Amino acid sequence: MQLDDYKLTMMLQRLFSLHEADAIADMLYDEEYTAEDITEYIDWCEKRFNLGLDTEFESWLDDRKTRVHIELLVTECGCPIHEELEFPKHDEDMEHGTEYEWYYSLKEVEKEILDLPVGGSMNFKMRDDKDSHGVIIRTA
Repeated sequence: MQLDDYKLTMMLQRLFSLHEADAIADMLYDEEYTAEDITEYIDWCEKRFNLGLDTEFESWLDDRKTRVHIELLVTECGCPIHEELEFPKHDEDMEHGTEYEWYYSLKEVEKEILDLPVGGSMNFKMRDDKDSHGVIIRTA
């Protein structure tokens, strides 16, 4: 069966917003995405719409990125920092100041953090503090 692009687009636009319909149509023609991916995107859109959040395709891709929960124990300029967070953060939401420095220090070792098994740990230093000492523990 051959899909008519116009008919498909009109049908999708009756059920979804313009950008959602475009994303679904693009996914249908892109061999990278499976039927499960399309279903996941549609379900994600419904949940986000009900919460009053955007349903942009790029946001869905961002939500699919691997994230891990970590506990961070480190010194910065002799002061202790203890944080529990989801890493990497959504939308890089952060205050500037101290958090800015340690978060970018984490980004420099992102691959190693994401590769940690649950319960695993690794040594960690602040990038601009040669006397810094710390540890990162993956909690989930």
